[in-house]
Amino acid sequence: MSKLLWSLSSIDNRVAPLVFLIRRWAREASITQSTPGPWFSNFQMTLLVLFYLQSIEILPKLNYLNEQSNTILSQDMNSTSN
Repeated sequence: MSKLLWSLSSIDNRVAPLVFLIRRWAREASITQSTPGPWFSNFQMTLLVLFYLQSIEILPKLNYLNEQSNTILSQDMNSTSN
């Protein structure tokens, strides 16, 4: 999750502060807790924030990022084989 959050934060520098703010709010409102139970975990809360940012098109969909990375990798492989 750390790598994903770091990668998405490099796309938009508002992502990490928003995620941490929402996680702090959720903890203070007893929506999340550090022990397992019938509440959201920080991981789930982070995924919800990232999904929301994708749904309002602040962040690209993960499928798009995956396609772009595959395109870049194949271009790199073709350029090094020549």
